[in-house]
Amino acid sequence: MNRLRWLLLTVLLSAFLLPATWGKPGPLDWPMFRHDPARSGSAPGQGQITNPIEKWELPVRGLAEPSPAVGDLDSDGTMEVVAGSYRGVYAIAGPTGRELWESPLSGPFEISSPAIGDIDGDGLPEVVVGSMGGNIYALDGRTGRVKWTYHTGSKVWSSPALADVDGDGQLEVVVGSDKLYVLNGRGKLKWAFFPDPPWTGTTSSPAIADLDGDGQLEIVIESLDGIVYAVEGRSGRELWHSDTAGEGDISSPAIGDVDGDGRLEIAIGISGKGLYLLDGATGRVRWSFPITGLIRSSPAIGDVDGDGVPEVVMGSNDHHVYALDGQSGKLKWRFTAGSLIESSPAIGDIDGDGEPEVIIGSHDGRLYCLDGATGRKEWEFRAGGQVFSSPTLADIDGDGYLEVVFGCNKGAVIALDKR
Repeated sequence: MNRLRWLLLTVLLSAFLLPATWGKPGPLDWPMFRHDPARSGSAPGQGQITNPIEKWELPVRGLAEPSPAVGDLDSDGTMEVVAGSYRGVYAIAGPTGRELWESPLSGPFEISSPAIGDIDGDGLPEVVVGSMGGNIYALDGRTGRVKWTYHTGSKVWSSPALADVDGDGQLEVVVGSDKLYVLNGRGKLKWAFFPDPPWTGTTSSPAIADLDGDGQLEIVIESLDGIVYAVEGRSGRELWHSDTAGEGDISSPAIGDVDGDGRLEIAIGISGKGLYLLDGATGRVRWSFPITGLIRSSPAIGDVDGDGVPEVVMGSNDHHVYALDGQSGKLKWRFTAGSLIESSPAIGDIDGDGEPEVIIGSHDGRLYCLDGATGRKEWEFRAGGQVFSSPTLADIDGDGYLEVVFGCNKGAVIALDKR
């Protein structure tokens, strides 16, 4: 697949999934967990990294398990990286790795990944993040000052999505906890979803797209009891639920036209069961691929082998990365790492050869770059600690090319660039 085709596919996919009112991302930023509200895990653009070097490393307090977001926090035309650790949230200058601010949160440790967007319409981005202390925070993007706090009924493992889910022209904050919460940009509750019979909450992060083609956005989230729910963004009314009879975990849904039929599907990992593809309009299971044990990695969707049909790529605690055919669910390739894979894959042309790669971390302390077509390892970077964090692909230094940013459990945020 040539470079023009790859870029066109990623642009069309973004346009198909998301109305213009979801936010104003730059061409090479990464404003939230898994890149976009649909949680595609795919980045447009290209990099030049064939043999990576460390661009910078910022020590942080505690384990750096959340995944970084990238955006222009102060509207100066330069990207910042926003990354979390067990002790709070950091803003980092993209080109240099210099710490700009730190904002401690209320939890004993933090898992939620930050999201960047102008949620209150003042023309400047905020940073939104959940906390294990049960709070959702909106921080001033320039200073890290808390603008508002919303208290939920439980811990917030979930990473917020920012999108205009009700069509009012303003971004809402969508996040899971004991309920699925939708807040306006000033921290006021619009609605909360709590299914009947009551669920036990969620650690999954919501994905957002127009599932049924009615011009309105829906929200998809998985509960701790392994049930996947689709909820109308405007009202909070349940559209459908799909009981996969498994166990929910941190794995989050990804939405895309996986089988090339012109309609959206949902890819989701279910611990103890495997990787499932659900029909977006009905929740019906299209196919499933068995994987035993815990699944804390979230799937990414992209045409990694150039056959014109997207694949679904996901890691697992069984030490494997799987790439599955989008139409059939059959295995295309499998890569074996040295330990658990709880990091989620990112898909992008990181070396500029016109073909996408898969970037993913492992508890073996390595970040891997895999050939998208074959799963062959192209390179690895030894981070010095477990890589639970999911990698972010974005142009952090303004050179027009993608870099890789991720957290490491030695207590650092690391950026990689070309040698």
